[in-house]
Amino acid sequence: FYIVLDNKKVIANTDLIFKGRFNSADVQATLHVGEKVRVKTIGYRIPIISSYPKMYEIEKTKE
Repeated sequence: FYIVLDNKKVIANTDLIFKGRFNSADVQATLHVGEKVRVKTIGYRIPIISSYPKMYEIEKTKE
């Protein structure tokens, strides 16, 4: 799954075995357009190999 953030940055929402994260589809289902969240990512955008930063933690904010 891919998520496009407000600043037009694209991140990947995928399971990360080494972080113990296996619920990427569940996380994607709880997000709504216009909702404010704080996202932690790991990795870099490397266009030549189509690599995107991967989301490993999300926190809904009230701002």
